[in-house]
This record gives sequence, structure tokens and C-alpha cells, in this order.
Amino acid sequence: MSVTERSDLGVVALSKMRQGLLLILIGWLLFGLSLMIVFAGVFTAIGAWAVSPPRILIHYLVSWFVVGLITLIAGGLLSLIGFYFRFIPGVGELSSTNPEYSTPSKLLRVGYVGGLASVLAGAVLIPLISLMGFGLFVLGLLLMILGHIGMVVLCLRLNNVEGDSTYLISGILFIVGIFIPILIVVSVILLYVALGDSVRKRVAAQKPVTT
Repeated sequence: MSVTERSDLGVVALSKMRQGLLLILIGWLLFGLSLMIVFAGVFTAIGAWAVSPPRILIHYLVSWFVVGLITLIAGGLLSLIGFYFRFIPGVGELSSTNPEYSTPSKLLRVGYVGGLASVLAGAVLIPLISLMGFGLFVLGLLLMILGHIGMVVLCLRLNNVEGDSTYLISGILFIVGIFIPILIVVSVILLYVALGDSVRKRVAAQKPVTT
């Protein structure tokens, strides 16, 4: 594979990762919106309790809850599609252009893909075979931690290869985000911005210089 071909594939891979992060962020935004919808419905119903019949209030609450639930499901699906069908495959494609990314790619696949499968299998089996189901569930959570480590390693490798300290900051925030979850959102935003800068730099480097 020539340098130009690797560069082209690198741009495609980074763009796919960035698209995945955008879907994740939109999904998280919808998740927050769903909570706001539910809370708004509850507080509005409380305020109208004294002047509205209970039957109307119940119908009102159910309507708000359904809208909130639909928004929540949409956000969850977008996040899952973005991460599992865009971001992780993008990292895999990136590892094919540079072996520096092979380790984080493997950690992400084993950790998050295997972890999700194990968690879902455990959740299904817990009511049927409690011990096995619980064991699979715990194994899935441990694998998810491995996947989280993969995200940190990925950010560090991106910092080394791309020479952008934004990746380093994102990786640090992924670590601190274990204890302060809101920082995970900040980390994903920074990673999204840094990937955009990397794509633009690579595209600019491919353009022929005219005199």
C-alpha cells in the first residue's frame, strides 16, 4: 500500500470515527431532552392538580411519558449506531493504515463489543440461571472497563501520531471521567473537534502544491 493510499484510508477512517462521535453526541442530547420532557410533564401536572380532573391529568402524564420514552429510545439507538457501527469500525480501519492503532482497536472490540454481548446475555440469563447470568453480567462490566482503557490508549496514540494535544486532554478526561462522568461528555466533544482538525490537515497535505 502506497503512502497516498494509506493517507486516503486514514482520512476515511478518521471521518468515520468523527461521524460516530457526532451520532453519540446527538444521542446524548436526545437523552437529556427526554429527561426534560418527563420532568416538565410531571411538574406541569403537579401545578394543574388542583384545577384539573384526575383522569385528564393521568392522560396528560402518560402522553408526556410516551414522548419522553420515544426520545430516549431514539437517543439510545443513535448512540449505539454511532459507537458500534461507525466509531469502532473507523478505529479498525485506522489500524490498517498504522499499526500504532492496532492495540486500542483490539481493546475497543474486545471490551465494548464483547462487553455489550456479555451484559445482554447475562441480563437475559439472570432470571433463568441466576449464577451464570450474574457471572456473565459482571464479566461484561469488566470488559467494558477494558474498552474504556482502549479509549484512553487510542487518545494517547492519536496524540503521538497526529501531534495534537487535544487528544491528550481528551484521554486524561476519559480517565477522570470514571469518577466524574460529566467529563466523559467533554472528552468526546474534544475528541470530535480534534478528529476534525486531523481530517482537515490530512486533506490539505494531499492537495498538490501549485506555483
